[in-house]
Amino acid sequence: MENAGHRVRASRWGLWAIVLGVALVGCGLGRPVVSGRVLDAVSGAALQGARVLAGEVETTTDAEGRYALRLAPGSYELIVLREGYVPQEMTVIHVDGTERLTQDVALARRRLAVRIVAASSGAPVPGARATLGESSATADDDGRLEVEAHTGGALAVACPGYLPLEVPQADVAAALAEPANDAMTVTLTPRALEGTVTRADSGAPVSGTTITVGDATAITDAQGHYRIERVEPGTPITVEGPAHRAVEGLVYEGQERQDVTVEPWKVTLTVTDEAGQPLAGAVAAVGEHAATTDAAGLVEVQPLHGVAITVTLDGYAPATPLYEGQETLSVALAQARLGAQVRNKATGEPVQRARALVYREGQDVPEVVPLDADGRFAIEDARDVARLLIKAPGHRVYEVPTLETSPMDIALEPFEARAVYIPFMLLALPDRINEILTMVDESEELNAVVVDVKGDQSFIAWESEVPLAQEVGAYYRGLMDLDEFLRLCHERDIYVIARMVMFKDDNLASTKPEWMATYADGRPYVDLEGLRWVDPFRREVRDYNLDLAREIALMGFDEVQLDYVRFPSDGSVRGLTFSEESTFESRTRAIAEFCAEMRDTLAPTPAFYSADIFGLVMWVDPGRDMGIGQRMEDVAPFVDYLSPMLYPTTFGPGNLGYQNPGLHPYEVVYRSVRKTQERSDTLVRPWLQHYSIGGIHYGMLELLKQKKAAEDRQSSGWIYWNSRGQYERDLFREGIEEHYADQLPSPEEFEAQEDAARAAQE
Repeated sequence: MENAGHRVRASRWGLWAIVLGVALVGCGLGRPVVSGRVLDAVSGAALQGARVLAGEVETTTDAEGRYALRLAPGSYELIVLREGYVPQEMTVIHVDGTERLTQDVALARRRLAVRIVAASSGAPVPGARATLGESSATADDDGRLEVEAHTGGALAVACPGYLPLEVPQADVAAALAEPANDAMTVTLTPRALEGTVTRADSGAPVSGTTITVGDATAITDAQGHYRIERVEPGTPITVEGPAHRAVEGLVYEGQERQDVTVEPWKVTLTVTDEAGQPLAGAVAAVGEHAATTDAAGLVEVQPLHGVAITVTLDGYAPATPLYEGQETLSVALAQARLGAQVRNKATGEPVQRARALVYREGQDVPEVVPLDADGRFAIEDARDVARLLIKAPGHRVYEVPTLETSPMDIALEPFEARAVYIPFMLLALPDRINEILTMVDESEELNAVVVDVKGDQSFIAWESEVPLAQEVGAYYRGLMDLDEFLRLCHERDIYVIARMVMFKDDNLASTKPEWMATYADGRPYVDLEGLRWVDPFRREVRDYNLDLAREIALMGFDEVQLDYVRFPSDGSVRGLTFSEESTFESRTRAIAEFCAEMRDTLAPTPAFYSADIFGLVMWVDPGRDMGIGQRMEDVAPFVDYLSPMLYPTTFGPGNLGYQNPGLHPYEVVYRSVRKTQERSDTLVRPWLQHYSIGGIHYGMLELLKQKKAAEDRQSSGWIYWNSRGQYERDLFREGIEEHYADQLPSPEEFEAQEDAARAAQE
């Protein structure tokens, strides 16, 4: 070690102020005398050879520690010095007169402050022992200690796991002579053992092996190397690892290196089926290493002790036998693959765009398994599958009654929803609800209803557990319980669609004004109904609607239908501001993102997912969004059903080439459904007009023309809209079309007329 590393902290006992009155008697030898003894402050023993100084007068203590000084009148600084002790200074003040003053002095033993650290890391070494003469001390958690240094000599430092060290007396003295600030640093070198662990069969290095010497351990690295510090001679060495047998009998005797060769674990696996027949091609894997069984079902692997071997084979449940040192292991695989082909029950054709919902035991949320283009899917391990649903647009949801591991053929019943709309406030009138459900039940055509559960006024029809819904007071009390409504519908085998208004949300805008659409001057946007809208860009707004939709789907509704999935359109919309700049790109991106998020939210539920769009959307070029962010490309890819609102009287003069489109109900619906089908393969189920407006009367013929147009274009059902929930019952009576057969166009006639019109224009 270097002398420069030794430093001493000198301590001083301070300045003693003593006022002494000494009177001179006569002259010559009559000077005042200061005398006393110098003692060890700890033991009280007399200290011989201590120097006592006062000005230029000096004396030395005798064997009994005594001293005497004759001093002329005046003031003196009395200094007492002795090797190994802390010097002391006192002020003596003389006055006239003659007096003999006795002053004993107790000298404190000098102490050496030491900090002991490890050479490899510089970390403190707690528990290290330092000895100086007859004084010794143990280092604290910071490696610090103090020893008495009054006897002098070398400093001996020792600690288990480290090489002992002796600091020479000269270095100790030099440290004591340093100013009393920092401790002397002593560096101990750990005893160390290092080596390499290799395999006996290949000589390859072995990583992950634990080497233990007493309380010290190390784990071999990727090169099989290890290093252990703070080891003591005579300590056994153990070598253990999951990849090989343990090595014992080695002892650390002070050697610097100990290389070890180990025998790897090996086991022969026999893999069979449950009947005992050998299985070829099964893969036995341990970590990244794998081997395959031969024709006899045999394979040799080198496993890890205490770690499972994973055995897999297509069509069988994986097995994970635990390896505990056996030389042979037998594994029987259970057949567990569940495979199926899903077909249309009416046509026998494979079902497209279908998903399997796989509910496993103890899990509330299912796995969603998509079917391929041939209507096939497979579940590799179906042993814990408790429930299996097949969900495909255009079909009823099918629950597989019996789960079989052999390939299954599943036939789905085709389904088209033919529905009427039930407005929000009718839920407060049970008699009216029963009237509509009875109409649907008794009709040969109707089989579904669309009911507002989050209406245009942004109230919801159930007591939601979503905290934000509770905060904004969204629940409208006094309505029919939705569970009861669903029960009444499902008892009649009525398909129930829950309509939910998205971004027109006056309640949310009122409670969270920072989330609403505003003008640049901060004024809120209000539509022509006097209602405020919220910002489709905001994450909080989207999450609120996603959470509500999830609740409705899990409540048991057959379908969740979104409306107002767009930016504001009516009234003064110029200059509206949102949390992001409103551009064509940002608006269409926001709507597409939200539709995708809703798809992912509803995918693991039995409910289908549909969305309403403006009736002109399919007619607008993809490069434009009418300022509302709603395009076919942003909605159709994510939904099961697309519901354009094809109310003929809402089309303006010149739309579709008609001066007054409201007078052409068949043509508007037929052409719009066709256009939607041309632009997307998503199933189309249009909204149809069941009301009169603007001087245009919609009687039975106009209502039938719309329905026939949708059916002639093979739409996936239809929905009639009446804001008051009032419908012509005869419209849904079997055979009603026969009464108007001569007034209802046929698709062939209409297509022929279109061809003739195009030819005339050419």
